[in-house]
Amino acid sequence: RGVYSCRDLSQKEPRKNITATVTVYKHAFLRIVSNKSLLYEVNEGRKRLKMSVKVEALPHPSVTWYKDDTLIGLNPRCYDTDHDKYRLYVKNVKEKDAGNYTMVLSNTRHGLYKNVTFTLRVNTKPAIYEKETDFDKIEPILVESEQTLQCTTSG
Repeated sequence: RGVYSCRDLSQKEPRKNITATVTVYKHAFLRIVSNKSLLYEVNEGRKRLKMSVKVEALPHPSVTWYKDDTLIGLNPRCYDTDHDKYRLYVKNVKEKDAGNYTMVLSNTRHGLYKNVTFTLRVNTKPAIYEKETDFDKIEPILVESEQTLQCTTSG
């Protein structure tokens, strides 16, 4: 470890000096550094959501992404990845995108493995759905009598 200087002697005065700090690591390492929440809550229709954490590693690990324990394949319409910056982008967020996303980092040569799981919650607009009505069983009701109506809601 130390500071090294390089001087360009091929140029006339004034000569340029370049300084660099060099750090030599004895062992490979892999650390996930996260001080932010791993829960993302967004509204349906968001154009792009970025999920990421800071990773300190040497050498650079391989990165694999899973959604609800299923490998995320190459699907450029739904996802973008930036393995160098440990990011997953979800495009045009929909209710079906809600779930747990796991980033698996591995360095098989040095036996280093880490993972981190993000949770995505997707808020949708409220909606009310009517239950199908059986029109063959229409029953008369008394005026001003109390009735119960059932419906299904989401969002």
